[in-house]
Amino acid sequence: MAAEKPSESSSAKEMNIAENDTLVCAPQHYRDIINMADHRDLKQGVKNQFRESASALLKIITKQIAQIAELNGRLLEREEIATVPPTTNKVPSYSGIVMSKESKCQNRETKKKFSTTIKPLEKNTTSLKTKEQVQAKIDVRKIKISIKKVRNIKEGGILIETVSVKDQDKLIQHFKEQDELKEKFNINKPTARKPPLFALTSHQTLKRRRF
Repeated sequence: MAAEKPSESSSAKEMNIAENDTLVCAPQHYRDIINMADHRDLKQGVKNQFRESASALLKIITKQIAQIAELNGRLLEREEIATVPPTTNKVPSYSGIVMSKESKCQNRETKKKFSTTIKPLEKNTTSLKTKEQVQAKIDVRKIKISIKKVRNIKEGGILIETVSVKDQDKLIQHFKEQDELKEKFNINKPTARKPPLFALTSHQTLKRRRF
């Protein structure tokens, strides 16, 4: 009667569970080593030695794979940081500041260029009355001009801002054709005021002039 094949111990079963977890990441030839341990011609002690050696080796390999993956992640983060361009606060140059100021001044002059003032010759007249009399004589739809806005100014006058120089010239021309308006009002293009410039030559000059 053939001898009954000895059953595997509980430690061998636990070893099989550890092997199954480790085999997920193991190469194929290490799987073959473990499969060789199940060969019938080998004794149980030799099988256990195969399993223990293969399991220990696979654990080392799995640990190394995890370490390599962690290092790759760190290298990837460093590469992403290196590709991000540095954010530095750029100090504006003197020429850039001057050009920006000039462009602002040009924009202000452009707005003033389309403005027209109408002031009454008589005193004690309100801007509201001036506006009503001008609107009664000038029909902007008839002369086909576009008015951007109308606002009150000093001395009972009004300021009319057109959208273009062409509309401004048409407004002035039509105004001068109205005798009644010419007798009561003055119409002008306001000129931009330039700030006074003081040439400071020396400390003694300042003392003599006593600014």
